[in-house]
Amino acid sequence: MEVAILLADGFEEIETAAVFDVLKRAGVGVFTAGIKPGSLSGSRGLSLTPDTCISSLAPANLDAVVIPGGYPGYVNLANTPEVLAMLRQMAAAGKPIASICAGPLVLEKAGVIKGRKVTCYPGMEDRLVSAVFSPGQVVVDGNIITSRGPGTAIEFALKLVKHWVSPEMADRVKKDMLA
Repeated sequence: MEVAILLADGFEEIETAAVFDVLKRAGVGVFTAGIKPGSLSGSRGLSLTPDTCISSLAPANLDAVVIPGGYPGYVNLANTPEVLAMLRQMAAAGKPIASICAGPLVLEKAGVIKGRKVTCYPGMEDRLVSAVFSPGQVVVDGNIITSRGPGTAIEFALKLVKHWVSPEMADRVKKDMLA
């Protein structure tokens, strides 16, 4: 399985690192892809150099994508045409799309969550105009998995493993992490 975590300046560090780490522990081929070459700065100032650029990715070669939150990371992703096109192609193919915190607003802008149950960071619910807001910590609706924010990042990542790998692997990773 090949999973890309899409990043822009202002990405949320905990959400990015937790998802990357938990997916790696589960044996998933996960990598980061930035909207531009070179180093990106997280919402709390952590610098990270993505593995590749979003412009070099082909949605047909990906099994899933993850959109973290963070300000202004989610805004920067939502304003990147390649990101929106990729999300539309992934959704049209029925491929898994996951997003956390304010990241579901990127999914909203891409038009891939119409009528779907999603959650997001508290206070942003009214901006999910085409979706059906659900207050759960992690919400699964078919191929769309969303979560609330940094404090739910491990739970979110484990849910990705459960759905994308297996419930047994999610349990094993959870036990090994003492979660």
